[in-house]
Amino acid sequence: MPRCDIHLLGSRSGYTTIAASAGVSADERRELEQLHFGEVGTRSAAERLRSEPAMAGFPLRSGRFAISRMLPSDALDDAGRPTVEVVTIVLEAAGYVRVAGVLSRLAAEIGWWDRARAGVDAGVEIPEGSASASPRDAAMRSMLDLWLAVRATRGAAAGVLPASDARRLLEFVAVLDPADRCALRWGIGLRTVSGRVDLCALAPEGSAVGMRTTIRPAPASVPHRARELEYVAVRATAGGATFVAVAELYAMAGEVGEAAAQPRTVAVRPARAVRAPGRPMSNARLVAIGSSVLSTCVLIVAVLIQQSRPAMERRMGDRGGSDTVAEAEDVGAFEPPVGVTESTASGFGVEPPIVSPASPAAELVETPSLPEKSLSSGDAGPSETGSPTVAGGPTGANSPAPRAAPP
Repeated sequence: MPRCDIHLLGSRSGYTTIAASAGVSADERRELEQLHFGEVGTRSAAERLRSEPAMAGFPLRSGRFAISRMLPSDALDDAGRPTVEVVTIVLEAAGYVRVAGVLSRLAAEIGWWDRARAGVDAGVEIPEGSASASPRDAAMRSMLDLWLAVRATRGAAAGVLPASDARRLLEFVAVLDPADRCALRWGIGLRTVSGRVDLCALAPEGSAVGMRTTIRPAPASVPHRARELEYVAVRATAGGATFVAVAELYAMAGEVGEAAAQPRTVAVRPARAVRAPGRPMSNARLVAIGSSVLSTCVLIVAVLIQQSRPAMERRMGDRGGSDTVAEAEDVGAFEPPVGVTESTASGFGVEPPIVSPASPAAELVETPSLPEKSLSSGDAGPSETGSPTVAGGPTGANSPAPRAAPP
């Protein structure tokens, strides 16, 4: 049985290391002090941790693997508040591969964790076990599909399962290929997805809201990674207690029925990508792209025409005015015929003003001068003075009075 070192994280005036085995290095201590399971705010919520396990498993930077469980604590912090303790067992990666089949038992046996917490100095041994599930189970393939989708995000997302799938998640770890077990970061009973997890089953009071994107299990008919699952299904028919290794999936995933002896390389793609590199684009996609480009060009032309319309109208108005002036200058020497007004003959097409008969326009009439002898007679009337007189048209009620001749 692999032997494990133990690390205790608790709070007196802030959460920090309160005890650790001699085999836990300083770097591992600092890393384990960054654990984040979520808030447990009440004493009753802390006591439920004994029957509702909150556990997580993740690789350390040192190359070893850590399995942590949150337990209620009898100690109070410096503010008098109830606290919890996180008990972590640290073991070599090879030992974790052998004990992955007993994770469900560890989650159920609270007494084993109490003994581990009390035996920090001596360490603890963990039993070995084999997988209780099969890669042919639909639930196991669904979790594999979710994990592959999360891996494609390179840590930017977390796969979230309902609380009822906590036990299945622990069984899924043992169904993975031994080369992949240490790569999966898992958690059950967590209150948040902000921790170091790839797949997790949240507690009923947990929240998936946070800085990380969450991915839910896909329906069996429309998986996240359809091609990889097709290859897994083909390999599962040949038997075996574990899934095919992820590295082999990316190197040998092909069409259903394709023999493993004739593999086809498949590059790692983001989730839900459907086109492998080098595959020609379909006619429908080319038509869609062409339609989009054409629509964009038509829109640009319409905008340009709309913006240039005011300038075009101003230029046309200026040119029309200059042509009219030129025509007026050319016709200036033209003598209109009798009865045609100057405004009509000038080409402007403006009708002459209409003069009402009630107010006829007055005109000056030069009368011929009389002989000098008439001037000396002294009887000359107003019409004999030689001064211009005002001659008007017919008089009426509205006719203006005739203007008198100057003396």
